[in-house]
Amino acid sequence: MKEILTALITPFYENGEIDFVSLRFLVEEQIEKGIDGFIVCGTTAETPALSDEEQDQVIQCVISQCKGRCKVYAGAGTNCTATTIAKICHYEQYDLDGYLLVTPYYNRPSEEGLFLHFKAVSVVTKRPIILYHIPSRCGVSISVDLLKHLLSTCDNIIGLKYAANDYRSIMAIKQLLPSFLLYSGDDISCFNAMRDGFDGVISVLSHLQLPNMRLALKFDDPALIDDLQRMAAYCFIESSPAPVKYMLSTYGLCMNVLRLPLCSLSAVNQSFLDRYAIPLNDKLRNKDLLC
Repeated sequence: MKEILTALITPFYENGEIDFVSLRFLVEEQIEKGIDGFIVCGTTAETPALSDEEQDQVIQCVISQCKGRCKVYAGAGTNCTATTIAKICHYEQYDLDGYLLVTPYYNRPSEEGLFLHFKAVSVVTKRPIILYHIPSRCGVSISVDLLKHLLSTCDNIIGLKYAANDYRSIMAIKQLLPSFLLYSGDDISCFNAMRDGFDGVISVLSHLQLPNMRLALKFDDPALIDDLQRMAAYCFIESSPAPVKYMLSTYGLCMNVLRLPLCSLSAVNQSFLDRYAIPLNDKLRNKDLLC
């Protein structure tokens, strides 16, 4: 069965403080709808704008709300190996299922640098590690050769989040290591990727359309998948999580508040989502209620 993990937002009040009431509600709603797990303190959570103390509070809040009913992975990757190691060592106190480690961003290490970085980080924990390939943000890629090198050295690297639509290039790793987990990180192409052999998706769209994502995977319904792909595109008309936060706010599930340097969706794009995305989302939600 394909897994759906939600890359969880961090709700804020108007004064900028974390809205833990809404966070708990979102987590509980997702669990009731059958989510397989959460990624907390990832990019979608606006983690670069959260203090270390706030990241701890978010992790503790989600773990306590989940009560072991689904997986919880924490984003722990930075562009400094020592800082990443320190973060993981600190997070070992929490009852997490593992870590998501993004490639070091901005400093653009070589493939050897990436290998040495992930190798050094992997030895400080026995918990599972999912690597995160997102070259559009980080400027570096995780190649099949790098994966093969890492997997022959690091026993606890168990999966990869692949956030690009050229996913077929990475499928060679499944032929070599069928047990290695591939998660799509691109909501638009994730249904094709899972049809072609990916094990699941780490999703932003699942905040809005988790039940229908399940239906699309179960029945391979082309019309439903087309609608979900359009909804996924709406979730990224500006930097995430601005679009999904705006849409969630229209349903009273969080406030339309982000932390600088991110800001709320532009008025033009709010109007665009009001005209196209919200009606489509409502249509799909009604379809879900009828099933």
